[in-house]
Amino acid sequence: MTQKIAFADALDAAEQLDPDAQAELVAILTRRLAERGRERVLATVAQARREFAAGQGQAMTAAELVREALSQEFTEAPMPASSSRQSVA
Repeated sequence: MTQKIAFADALDAAEQLDPDAQAELVAILTRRLAERGRERVLATVAQARREFAAGQGQAMTAAELVREALSQEFTEAPMPASSSRQSVA
């Protein structure tokens, strides 16, 4: 069973680790975040392939895809502050 803890508690616990353990914790978290990113990309690709196979998409060149992505980049709602990167002093 996984129990969620508050960010401040996790940060306090990490502060109690020696520098080598802190570096290893950072490395582990970095690898896990990268893996989650890869999983999101795989899920997005799988969904896009299903939609294309069902006739819900259209083939386009890379240039067309980039143009479309850039045009949508500024029309979508911004990310909530809680999910954006914040600096810690």
